[in-house]
Amino acid sequence: MEENNGWRNVLTTRIINEAEDTQEAYPVNPRDEWGPGVDALKMGFVPKSHHSGEICVQTGVIQIVFRCETSVHLSHSLLRCDTRIDRNSFKVSVLRDKNNDVILIVDIDTKAQGIFILQLLARKSKNEQISNICNYLIRKEKPQYVPTLEFVTNNKISEKTYITAPESGYLQMTVEAHGMVEMVVELKLQDIQELNFSEHSRHWIRDNRCFIDLNFPRRGTYTLLVRGKELYDGRMRHIQQETIIVDVPSKRWSCFPKVGVHWNSFYRIDSPLTHNLKEKEDVAFLVEVFYAQDVAVLAATGWYHLDRLGESWLWKGQVWTGPKSTRSQLLARFEVGSPKWSELLLFKVSSKCIQKLNKMGCF
Repeated sequence: MEENNGWRNVLTTRIINEAEDTQEAYPVNPRDEWGPGVDALKMGFVPKSHHSGEICVQTGVIQIVFRCETSVHLSHSLLRCDTRIDRNSFKVSVLRDKNNDVILIVDIDTKAQGIFILQLLARKSKNEQISNICNYLIRKEKPQYVPTLEFVTNNKISEKTYITAPESGYLQMTVEAHGMVEMVVELKLQDIQELNFSEHSRHWIRDNRCFIDLNFPRRGTYTLLVRGKELYDGRMRHIQQETIIVDVPSKRWSCFPKVGVHWNSFYRIDSPLTHNLKEKEDVAFLVEVFYAQDVAVLAATGWYHLDRLGESWLWKGQVWTGPKSTRSQLLARFEVGSPKWSELLLFKVSSKCIQKLNKMGCF
């Protein structure tokens, strides 16, 4: 705008270039989309887990479950996007449970890192041409290890930079959340390898404050990471990070259920009293889950529905653990006819040698 043969400043813009971590580019996909699509549903494959097409994993073991509504011939292939990855460092196994659900177990060696493509191929009869019904993009990330505890020394007085959990194994925290519209809380146990215990936490925002409830079912060192998103900023930024030492675990073993608002003490497990199960063994499960309509264990070998004992809320059954490096989930349904399962507890299946070393205190 010209005024008195001069220029008047109307708007000044400052451009700031911020360096951010960039994700690796997506590889070429022979399909139009990642993950299960319409053609998978037409073939009768309904996903029960991993609805999105991208899977990030650190431990290397993934269980992908489909409900199979028709009789089809299924095949698969796991492709590596980096030729430096050994072909023998990954494999895929296919299982079917008594409900005819298809369970794909992807096992990638813990040392292997990179991008993989899992292709699912199917046809309804031998006379039909086989077609690619679903592709998953799997990112195998580098595992994170136990963080070192830092001490600040001033005048020969050491100030601890970690939090010690109460003997109840239950901790409540408050974090400033002014202007935040979304918060993410990550809780991880630093064991032999990092374990995600975020389902043992819950949080909510009220009056510009984020209230966090944490339950610690196992003793050890936990890492708490809190991130937040502001209204006009689409990025999650770091809010707070804490190291928490738990000497006495909580008596409550169950996670915060995914359905329902509040976590409660209506879940109790009497057997097994460990998160680490031995491989290829029959394990007796005895749990008390109030108001549940169905209780089951999803293992690598399939679904195991527990039997209710009379009119009580006790559920009992035998579960075959299957091979090592797999996981078993304790699940419950609380609504009649509902397909939604609440994840109550996660178990790791390890070899008998590791079990002996754990008892000797080597880990």
